[in-house]
Amino acid sequence: MRNLALFILLVPAAASAQPADSPPPPASGTTPAPWSVAIEPRVGASIATSKLGPFVIGGLQVDVATPVANHRLLVGLDLSFTRPSHDGTVMDPRLPGGETSYTIKEQELGIAVLASYRFADAGASIVPWGGVGPMIHLLESTETTMAAPGDNTAQSTEFGVEAAGGVDLKAGPGYVAGDVRFAYTKLDHTITGNTNAGKIAIALGYRLVF
Repeated sequence: MRNLALFILLVPAAASAQPADSPPPPASGTTPAPWSVAIEPRVGASIATSKLGPFVIGGLQVDVATPVANHRLLVGLDLSFTRPSHDGTVMDPRLPGGETSYTIKEQELGIAVLASYRFADAGASIVPWGGVGPMIHLLESTETTMAAPGDNTAQSTEFGVEAAGGVDLKAGPGYVAGDVRFAYTKLDHTITGNTNAGKIAIALGYRLVF
């Protein structure tokens, strides 16, 4: 009986003395830590949605990665600048020859706040993305005409929207970034009439990540 009692006491102690299962080894190919800040200078072509002509456009976007959706949701500040123009002719019998030509140049500085989503993890070599947000357009119209010396100018600040999308390709320490953007605000100056300062821009840049 004494031996049986001793056996009953020793069995649980021996079981508890067994080494615990070691934790599984870390899985290979895990997603690398996402970057926190990205800076992308870019240059491209802008096509106006009004009678203004196409022109070169430059931009700079700064993004901050948030912890939302595995760091795929970004909040960014986008700056853009372009200066399209329009040439025309005015018929007026009071003018010598009955007509005169004019040129309107539109200086456009866009400031937008974008919320964008990346459809791939931070370590992917191809990252499609899309975003949208409000924008402020600082507009300056300058009219030059043969009928009178000097320039006529007008300025305004308008509120609108910007939508963007593109694909980033891993290259070196950052990404080669190609994107398409649509921006729209109204434009209503005396020398331009009631129109808009909307545009579609296609650009190529390089996104540095930190």
